[in-house]
Amino acid sequence: MFGSDPHNQIAIHPVNQSGASLNEVSDMDIFRNSKFLITNELKDKVFSVNDVRHATYKVKTCGLNTLFSIKSLSSKLTCELSEKELEAEQLKNNFVLCFMPITDCVKYIMNLSESVNLGKAVEFIYTKANQLKFKQKPKQH
Repeated sequence: MFGSDPHNQIAIHPVNQSGASLNEVSDMDIFRNSKFLITNELKDKVFSVNDVRHATYKVKTCGLNTLFSIKSLSSKLTCELSEKELEAEQLKNNFVLCFMPITDCVKYIMNLSESVNLGKAVEFIYTKANQLKFKQKPKQH
């Protein structure tokens, strides 16, 4: 869907390197006509409220107001606040934070597009994962 439109670009950044330049805000940035369209944090392990607040801060400093936090089957938020409470906290500051399990994210994207080639989508994900030297466990999901 996003990758097939010549006006869109998907940039997946190596782990712990997002924010290294002005063109890297989140783990997976999606651009349309060279402007930020969607920012996504990819969670594959235990993460804290400070991790979430740091990610939202990075997005806000670029003048954006939305962040998807896409969670793998093995990720978990460990803090005194729930995901819903963190989403509400950010919404009070005019910022939309959305936690989404990877399974729901894939279904959502598939429903947005009229013609997603699942084989090409999976191939794209694995190619990017290999290029960025992702660990084997996240690739298995």
